[in-house]
Amino acid sequence: MGVSPDEFGFTYGGVHSRMFKIKIIDIVRGWPTMAENNTDVPAVTGDIYNGTDVQSKPITVTAKICADSLQDLEQIRHQVITWLKPVDDETFELTFDDEPNITWDVHTTNIEIQRELYHGATTFTFSAPDPHGYKENRELYLNKDTNDPLVDVDVDNNVVTLHDPESTATSFPIFTCLPNKPIKESGIAVIPADPQDDEGGFDWAYIGAHVDIDNENQVKDTMPLVVSDACNNLENWQQLTTNPAYAPGTSNTSDDASIPPVNLPTFAIENGVIGKGAYIEATSQIFQVKRDSKGHPFFGDYLGLGFSNPWHGAGVIHTPFNVQMDNWKVNVCMENISLNAAKYGKTELYLLDQFGLRMGKIMVEDAGDSRDQLLSIQIGTHEVHREMFTIAKYPRKARRPMRVYVEDPQTGKRLTKTVRGKRGSKKTVASDKRTSFYIDNSSVNTYSQWYGALELTKAGNVYTASIQRFRAIDSQAKDAIRKLPRRAGISYTKRVFTYTDNRGLLNGKKLSNVAMYIAKHDINADNPNNYHYYPENRLSINWLKIWNILEPDIDEWKSQTVADQNDQIMFDSEDLSIKVNKQLSNHRNAGSNLSAFRLNGSSPKTYSFVPSLSEATWILTHRSAVD
Repeated sequence: MGVSPDEFGFTYGGVHSRMFKIKIIDIVRGWPTMAENNTDVPAVTGDIYNGTDVQSKPITVTAKICADSLQDLEQIRHQVITWLKPVDDETFELTFDDEPNITWDVHTTNIEIQRELYHGATTFTFSAPDPHGYKENRELYLNKDTNDPLVDVDVDNNVVTLHDPESTATSFPIFTCLPNKPIKESGIAVIPADPQDDEGGFDWAYIGAHVDIDNENQVKDTMPLVVSDACNNLENWQQLTTNPAYAPGTSNTSDDASIPPVNLPTFAIENGVIGKGAYIEATSQIFQVKRDSKGHPFFGDYLGLGFSNPWHGAGVIHTPFNVQMDNWKVNVCMENISLNAAKYGKTELYLLDQFGLRMGKIMVEDAGDSRDQLLSIQIGTHEVHREMFTIAKYPRKARRPMRVYVEDPQTGKRLTKTVRGKRGSKKTVASDKRTSFYIDNSSVNTYSQWYGALELTKAGNVYTASIQRFRAIDSQAKDAIRKLPRRAGISYTKRVFTYTDNRGLLNGKKLSNVAMYIAKHDINADNPNNYHYYPENRLSINWLKIWNILEPDIDEWKSQTVADQNDQIMFDSEDLSIKVNKQLSNHRNAGSNLSAFRLNGSSPKTYSFVPSLSEATWILTHRSAVD
């Protein structure tokens, strides 16, 4: 007999009831169990009412199993018991087809199946320890562009009003702060609907290096921001131009106003040159190599195979800073996405001293036949330097046969060859003398397909380097990177390295400027005599921030910092916790009251933030709740 393919029912633990030929007769979403909390006072009429204890919610489903035979009924009965039986202390999601956007977290308390010929009269009883149903989680970035009926955002006045008309029960908003620099405090306050209502004062939650909620908590800015460049215009940058040594017979001067004047690098580019006619351009979001008429990045003319020949590409140098810094922090976001594992590409940031000479380098380089990148942060010159860290991780894949299909250019029929893959390999298979095909067998791992921030801090003679990988920024990069965390812009790997310099590598050198370099290295397919286009690596620089550290006592500075740049500070009104990178903060003020952040049904609440909405990224995570 069975049931129809679209039979009305319920989904428990991701499995729909129609899979077991269940036809629903009735659903009772009961009231939660309630118990009065009263205190009996002797010799006094009545009790003192102390509220009602709202407990779990029972949900009962009456149905029948439409089996085709007695044997079928018994088989389904065993399957249903296996499907619904409790598992330790776990709860499972329960949704009904008449309210598919509401989920209940339940466990089964009773299963009754009675045989009626080929049918089974059934009663399923569930219990929801949390008596509320919830709609899907929503995640909103709270900025001036936020356009959602759930919130009203006023960035100028640093307030957000949250109102949820879909909720009929208490809901639990979660606020996450992503600082754009190390901070010494963070907090949220609930602004009363009536500002004249002083009863109880403001409700707030706060973490800080100096926990004193009665004062302004204004911390002296011991680390002013010197450069904050979103890499969306070249206003503060100058193009670096071709070195004549690698462009014989050409001139660095031109009557064309669109070609920059001669501006040779003041520093030595490591095994690289500025390609003739190669320039950096700014899009609305990134710095990248300027595209040619076909839309391909142009790195300059072909220079030859082998690393005895230089990298070539484009570069820009910043206008000199208005301060020369003894102690500083540099944070740069770079992207190196391999669209074909045979291609080589790199992005570099050179740190320059008061004489325009190299004193450090930050680099992401793809120089191998895989999609792995070399991440490197150095202090010192090219000749004498210290590697803060160098990471290159390669996939280790078992050797296995790989079947390759190639079309015969004459007949169009598919020819078959079997080759053996190697670790992180690309295989080249020729169908005739004129054509070759790349078979991409590279894999994606921790340091493949890089998009993230690299950071270097100097405080006295102590250097701290860190790397943070982020999610891809658009669909093209997402497709290339494949599986990454769901939250855009949030770090999911972070590694920190510290070095104490007793050699005095940077003695007398002050950070005074920086330069960027984006380049490629030629492969055989770039040779004009054997040219075949393969997509270049997706190379870009996404932002640059530089701070001047005025108080270089790194131990004191770190002890007062409650969160670093791009750390996650989470104010959770559900479990009443404040966490930094998923760990409970030890800077929490004892007076913090996160329960005040909860929404009561559809009643609105207004919040204010530290750091402000314009000084940090704030994210709201919320789901509507129903009785």
